[in-house]
Amino acid sequence: MNYPLISEYIESIRAAEDNFAELNYLRPVFDDEGNPVMSGGNFAVVFKMKDERTGKFHAVKCFLKEQEGRAEAYRMIAEELEYVSSTFLTPIKYLDKELFVDSNASDETEFPVLLMDWVEGQTLGCFLEEKTAHYFDNPYIGDTVLTDYDEYLVHTVTYQFSILAKWLISQPFAHGDLKPDNIMVRNDGTITLVDYDGMFVPSMKGQKARELGSPDFRHPSRTEVVFDEHIDDFALTSILLSLRIIVNYPWTLKKYGSLDRLLFSEKDYCDIAACAIIKLLFPSEENELNNIYAVFLLALHNQNLISLSPNYLTIHKPTKFISYSDGGIYYKNYNRVSGYDLEIDESTLIVKNGIKYIDDSAFEFADLVSLNLPSSLIEIGGKAFSGCSSMQSISLPFALQRIGILAFKDCSSLKNITIPESIGFLDLGTFAGCSSLECISFLTSSLIAIGSSDASYIELYSEENPTDCDAYGVFSGCLSLKSIIIPDSVKELGCRVFHGCISLESIKLPSSLETIGANAFSGCSSLKEIYIQNVVDDICDLFFEDCPNLESIYIPSGSMDKYKALLPYNKNKLIELI
Repeated sequence: MNYPLISEYIESIRAAEDNFAELNYLRPVFDDEGNPVMSGGNFAVVFKMKDERTGKFHAVKCFLKEQEGRAEAYRMIAEELEYVSSTFLTPIKYLDKELFVDSNASDETEFPVLLMDWVEGQTLGCFLEEKTAHYFDNPYIGDTVLTDYDEYLVHTVTYQFSILAKWLISQPFAHGDLKPDNIMVRNDGTITLVDYDGMFVPSMKGQKARELGSPDFRHPSRTEVVFDEHIDDFALTSILLSLRIIVNYPWTLKKYGSLDRLLFSEKDYCDIAACAIIKLLFPSEENELNNIYAVFLLALHNQNLISLSPNYLTIHKPTKFISYSDGGIYYKNYNRVSGYDLEIDESTLIVKNGIKYIDDSAFEFADLVSLNLPSSLIEIGGKAFSGCSSMQSISLPFALQRIGILAFKDCSSLKNITIPESIGFLDLGTFAGCSSLECISFLTSSLIAIGSSDASYIELYSEENPTDCDAYGVFSGCLSLKSIIIPDSVKELGCRVFHGCISLESIKLPSSLETIGANAFSGCSSLKEIYIQNVVDDICDLFFEDCPNLESIYIPSGSMDKYKALLPYNKNKLIELI
C-alpha cells in the first residue's frame, strides 16, 4: 500500500472536520505563519490537533510508509496500555481508514491514523542542546568554563529518567526504540516516551521485531528474533550513563557525543574499553557514576538485566546544596553531596569547617534567618546571599579575604555587621539595600577602599547588570544607618557608597582618605555635617548631592582656599577646624 505525501496530508488536515471519520471534532493548530503545527520523519508525520469540545490537545500521527502488521500490533499495544497508569506513557488509539486524503501518490483514499495526547515540551536531545550550549574554552587556564548552565534541571531530568528506567525494566512490555528523539521532556521537567511503533507487549510473544531501533542505542547483538520485555534494558543503561556523565561534565556532549546518540555509538559498544570518554572518566571519584557504569557493562555483556534488581539504576535526587573537593560551596538548587558540609537548623545555615569558597549567587534568595560560617572561609562570591530578606545576623570569619559584588544586597532584615580585619576592599553594592542595617563595625586596619570611584569599572558593571545599576554603592539604601566610623586605613570611598542612607546624620572621614567618588553621600536627606580631616585632592563636588539638610562641611585649618576650589558649589558651607 502506498501512502500520501506530507503535502497531501497537510491539505487534508486543514479541512479536518470534513476529512476525519470518527475524529471530526479535532481541528489543526496553526503557527504564526498559518501552517499546521507538525513534525515529520521518514515514516510518519505528526500534527498537533485541538479537541473543540474539551480544549484538550492531541497528536495525530499519519503514516508515510507501509509496515507489515502495523494495525494488529497497535491493537495489541493499545489493549496493553489501556489500564497502565503512568506519566511515562501516553494513551494511544489506532483508527483504520480514518482520514480521507485526495492523493496522487496512492490509489487509496482512506488512511489509518494514530491518536495520542499531545506532549508539550521538547525532545531530550533538544533539551540537552539548550541546557549545555553555553560554554567556552578559557584561553587563560586552558580549561572548559561553563556559563549559564542549569545543572539542577539537567540533574532533575536524569533523576526522572532513572525512575523511568527502574519502572520500565519491571514491566511486562518494552518500548523497543529508546533514543533522544523518542524521549520528551515536558515543560515541568517530567519525561514521557513517544513513538510506540517498535513496542513489545506480552501478546506479541514469539513474534519477530518489526524494527530494531537506533544502532547507537541497541545492543550490538540484537536481531529481529530478540523481541521480548528486555529489549530496552541495554538502551536504558546507555542513556542513563550518558545523562549522569553530562550532569557533571556537560562539555562532554559536544566534545565526545552528539544530540542524536548522546555520548556513545554503535562503534563504542564493540570495544568499550577503547572509548575515549570511558578512558578519561573511569574509574570515577564518584561512586554513583561507577555504579551506573558497572550496570551498563553488565547489560553490554549479557544483553539484558534479568539478573539485576532495577534498584541498581537509582541515582540520588537533586536538592539544594552542593560542595566540591576544591573547598567551595555552590548553590544552584541542586545537591551532589548532602549532609557533609552543610546543615540547616531552623533556618540557620551552618557551613562546616574546611569550606574555603562560596560561589556567586550561591544562596541568592534563600530563606535563611542566620548564617554561621567556618573559620576556613576566605571568599564569598558575588550575590552569594543577595535577597536573603529574612536573614538577621551574620558572623563573618576572621580569615575572610573577599566579599563579592552585591554579596548581601537586599538583606533587608540584617541589623548589624562586623567587617573582619582580613578584608582589604569592599566591592560594589556589598550591603546595598540592607534597609534595617543600624550598625557597621570595622575591625580592620587594612581596609583600603570601600567601593570604587573608577567610572569605567562602574559603567561596565552597570551595562552588564542594568537592573542593578542603582545599587553599586557599597552601603547604598541602608535606610536605618545613623552613624558609621570609617577606619583610618581607608584611602578611597567609591561612587554612591552611602547613597540614600536617609538616617545618616553625621559622618567623619578618616585622615587617610585620598579619593571620594561621585554621589558618595547623595540622597542622605538627614545628613547635617561632614568632617574632612585632610585635603582630599580627588573629590567630586557632587559627592553629597540631594542632601537638603546639610549645614556644615568641616575642613582642616588652613585649607579654605583649597576646598573653595574643590567644592565651588558648596563653599558657603565650609568651616575650618581650629
